[in-house]
Amino acid sequence: MEDYQRRSVAILQDAQQHAHAAQSAPASARSYVPPAGATDDEVRTWQTDHQAFLDAQSGVSGAASDLRALEEERDDEARPIAKAIRHGADDDVKDGWWDNFCDFMDRYAGVFDAIGKICGAIGLVLMVVALFVPGLNGLVIAVTLIGLGAHAALASTGNGSWTDVGLDVLALATLGIGRFAGAAVKAGQGATRAAGAAREGAEAARVVRLTSSAERAALGTRMSRGSQTARQARAEHARVTAQMNRQMAQASDALSDAYRAVPIAKAPVVQRIANGFDPELAALRGDMARVVTDFPGAARVTQAAQEARTAVRVATTNAWVGVAGGGFGVYSDYLPVPGYDRLKDWADNRPVNGTAW
Repeated sequence: MEDYQRRSVAILQDAQQHAHAAQSAPASARSYVPPAGATDDEVRTWQTDHQAFLDAQSGVSGAASDLRALEEERDDEARPIAKAIRHGADDDVKDGWWDNFCDFMDRYAGVFDAIGKICGAIGLVLMVVALFVPGLNGLVIAVTLIGLGAHAALASTGNGSWTDVGLDVLALATLGIGRFAGAAVKAGQGATRAAGAAREGAEAARVVRLTSSAERAALGTRMSRGSQTARQARAEHARVTAQMNRQMAQASDALSDAYRAVPIAKAPVVQRIANGFDPELAALRGDMARVVTDFPGAARVTQAAQEARTAVRVATTNAWVGVAGGGFGVYSDYLPVPGYDRLKDWADNRPVNGTAW
């Protein structure tokens, strides 16, 4: 500890020197442009002062980074010593399955940490692969559960962080919410498609009705000329009307069924990414937009699509939360995130029932 204290004091003194230099710099040196109307000599003086000011600022930032690195080095070196002291203080009476489990985790913490990181990376890769290969949700859940188990085992024995567990729980929660939100979006898409099919059937029936208008007009002409008796005219009118109604029903059913049977088109990759890397959500949204475009001004179609908007927003937001959480977890495993280590230290030392996690 004396070595760390000596090194930290040196870093502090270095930071103070740079901070004093920055504070002592002329006001003009803090500006990124030379004073207006300055002569060549004054510009050269400003350049020297400004560079000195920038060097001083960089020195302060570098000292802060060195101090954080020193703290991490100290914590890494102190952690196994603290564990050894803790386990050495336990007497034989307390040794049980939990103590044995802690000893096991102490020995194989590196293996479990690697498992957690690998599962996080695999989950992120599967998220990208799902853009092209649907139906991978079950595999993503399985991988996330394995990673959660590894992180929970590490955190509960002091070998890991509870924030990693929280990120895994967040990922599972978004998958669960996504299932319900996806079902709601699918119901909205079905209602929109049904409204479009009904409108398509009504349009087909209207076309049939217009087509039969010539035959009905000819019948009216014969009746007006008296070429048919009243009984014959009524029978002919009933036959033409029945035939028209039958053809209208057949055309309506055929066109409605055909419209419903149109497969949902796959969304472009850009739209899949925009919808939180969820290809099914992107496809459902695209299909609803297509139906609305097919029947502009159709009240029932528009209403059905609007009623699905809330479910779409929830599903999209949820998908992006899952992507952000998973991406941050993997990123923080391999690259430093400013302030994240301190957040983990804060979370891991919160008192729970009188003790730290």
